[in-house]
Amino acid sequence: MITFDIDLSQGADCSIVVFHFNPRFAPQFVGKDANVVVRNTLSADGWGNEERHSPPFPFLKGKCFKIVIRCGHDLLQISVDGQSFVDYKHRLPLEDINFLSISNGIEVSVIEVSGPK
Repeated sequence: MITFDIDLSQGADCSIVVFHFNPRFAPQFVGKDANVVVRNTLSADGWGNEERHSPPFPFLKGKCFKIVIRCGHDLLQISVDGQSFVDYKHRLPLEDINFLSISNGIEVSVIEVSGPK
């Protein structure tokens, strides 16, 4: 695994991606692209400005992990293995999300969707 993607999008064609989450592993990626998590939004106007989170990088090749994405009123809260990792301010309405895509070198064992508590 050198990277994987989690996309919350509008439709299966992913022409509108409300939230893109993309961890990038070293050594395949180098410099500013190594061991970072890129977040972004793809709208009708194209990709927005990337947000990047570098070390501490919470992922290890071959190690299982749990990602939780919580939807708040104005942001998404992402945690990894029970630890708060990063927040992402909404750029498009969450109501636009109707498709989940997980791709590129990752094996998924469980997906759980729940409503507000």
